[in-house]
Amino acid sequence: MKKIYIFLIVIIFILFSCDNSQNTTNSTSNTSTNFVIPYGFIGAFGEGYAESEGLSEEIARKEALKKISEQIFVEVKSDTTLYETLNQVTKDEKIKEEVETKLESVVKTTTNIELVNVDFTLVDKKYKNGKYYTKVLGLIDKETALNTYKVYFAVKLGQVLLKDKMIFSAQKLVEEYSELLEKKREKLPANMFSELSKIVSNIKLEWRKVNNIYNQLSEKNVSNIVEALKLLESIDRIKDIARDFPNEKLVTLQNKAKPFIKDINIKIEGPNKVSVGMRIDLIVKLTPKVDSIVLKVNSKNANFPNSISLKDGEGQISGIVKDTEMEVEFSLGGLLSKKFVPGTVQESGISSQDIGKIIRIAVEGVDIDRNKAIEKGLTLAVKKAVGILFSEDVNLLLSLPVDSELIDALMGVLQYEIVNEALKNGSYHLVMNVSFKKEEFKKLLKEVIENKPTGYAVLVVNNDEYGYIEPYFEEKLINLGINLVSKEYSKKLVGYNNPSVLSKLALLSAAKYVINVKVSYGEKYLQDYDLWSVRILLSVQLIDTFTGKILKSLTFEETRAGATKQSALSKVLNSDKFNIFIENLVGMLKSNEGKINEKISLVFKVSRSTFVLVLKDYLKEIFESVTLIRKTDNEGFFIIQTDKSIDNVIDKILMFKNLEINVLQVKNNEVIFEVK
Repeated sequence: MKKIYIFLIVIIFILFSCDNSQNTTNSTSNTSTNFVIPYGFIGAFGEGYAESEGLSEEIARKEALKKISEQIFVEVKSDTTLYETLNQVTKDEKIKEEVETKLESVVKTTTNIELVNVDFTLVDKKYKNGKYYTKVLGLIDKETALNTYKVYFAVKLGQVLLKDKMIFSAQKLVEEYSELLEKKREKLPANMFSELSKIVSNIKLEWRKVNNIYNQLSEKNVSNIVEALKLLESIDRIKDIARDFPNEKLVTLQNKAKPFIKDINIKIEGPNKVSVGMRIDLIVKLTPKVDSIVLKVNSKNANFPNSISLKDGEGQISGIVKDTEMEVEFSLGGLLSKKFVPGTVQESGISSQDIGKIIRIAVEGVDIDRNKAIEKGLTLAVKKAVGILFSEDVNLLLSLPVDSELIDALMGVLQYEIVNEALKNGSYHLVMNVSFKKEEFKKLLKEVIENKPTGYAVLVVNNDEYGYIEPYFEEKLINLGINLVSKEYSKKLVGYNNPSVLSKLALLSAAKYVINVKVSYGEKYLQDYDLWSVRILLSVQLIDTFTGKILKSLTFEETRAGATKQSALSKVLNSDKFNIFIENLVGMLKSNEGKINEKISLVFKVSRSTFVLVLKDYLKEIFESVTLIRKTDNEGFFIIQTDKSIDNVIDKILMFKNLEINVLQVKNNEVIFEVK
């Protein structure tokens, strides 16, 4: 009957069009604009141009459907019934406001809902200029269309609420619309009905779960502290599953626990001073102790897990400080709570926390290149780490440069995470949290130092008034085969006399020794001879960098005369006595290391990156000093130090049967292998 009614409407419209138009596209368009859709229907015209008759009609239908959808969309948005339903879902104004916001988001992001039961009537069809033109009128029952959209929006909103753990609101919503969904089954596209039914089923399932927990707790009696705490723990679990669960229902459960928790206390232990980007550990204690309980964790301006499990009344939790106004709250069932707020929170910089076997350091790296910013941050962390492990002054080394080989090696034990990243004035500002195991760090640092050349030392000369002693010392030591750390590094150590402090300062240079020279001058003008008499007293300490121990102490004293002070000094420093003194010092440097080992570079071209780690383990079994300098997907670069010949080293490596190893090249003290 409805189709006959629609057909009559279209016939009347066409007859009207014939009397009042000139059969042009413009006049047709004007006529369709003036056409009034009958009451109770939503309708729209669609036009299509195509090279085939069928395609032009398909295009026209799609256009009509699109226009109908847009009209329905406007109607539903202005319809208040869905919002009125939401107002009845909950009494909590915050939850209600959040649900309405989510509905608006669902409505805004929903497009192209499939429509069924749309009647199409051909209005015009003709062939012109090599193309077919088709015009159709689409009509759909308004009530059916609006209900389709409302059901769709309601159920899709329920899906969003379910995902956001607002199960109570989602369940109330589908209660209102699931019956309508079933009634309109024939009016909905099959795939839409299937999708919506599945969502409704999931919501009901989750609601039954949380409601069952609540019902069980409601029936349970509480008679002691443990049962009270477990009840509060279950309340938190309900809120985790359904954060919009009615508060009035939870209050009845809380009242059952209240009489037993008066003496319960939560204590938090953590650092008093922290900085942005720093990872901190907090120890949480609950008294009296309970075998096992889970507390809820809520952090502000910090990243912490959402819960902490306490065993025997104690637990530890780790998180990142994100801003200066940070706090972490630990709670149970909405009745017990305790906040941690550090005494001082600094902006991002360099800070640290020593936790048992692990040290955590927060640093900021800045550079126009992101990778270099990371490298700078890690370099600062290494400086801080050495200060923490070897010196009472943790900031002692921050202004010193670092040996590049030392940095490359230590990168292997550093673990870092970028907790904040910003691009300011063209530079990357990366706040990083760096952590490492103390013993691994110490061991690797020692290995790097041990693998340095024989006698590798930093020369520190104090009280050199005339600037003569240092260059003479430096030249003669180098000529005798001693490698020295750069002058720039040495100058930063001038002024320090304490052997222990000097050794710590020298660690970042990876020097094996500190040659600590203290100069004392004595001078007198001999008027009768018109000469200057200059006395030099040198007190020299040979200090082990890693241990800080004074290995040797030497003294040099000599007096010479010259026309000037400088000429007298020159005579002292060019004397056989001074040369013998330096030779003895060099002999001590070399003899102190015992048998001299050679450094040999081993390069392995690997077919699989895991082979590098396998080789590392094997090399450590057959050689005392092995350092992995670089590891990539297809190469591993090691340095070993051994008294064995290079041929002997090759033989030992080729004996490894677990991998197929071949020698590709041997040059000087470097061997390149191929590993399959």
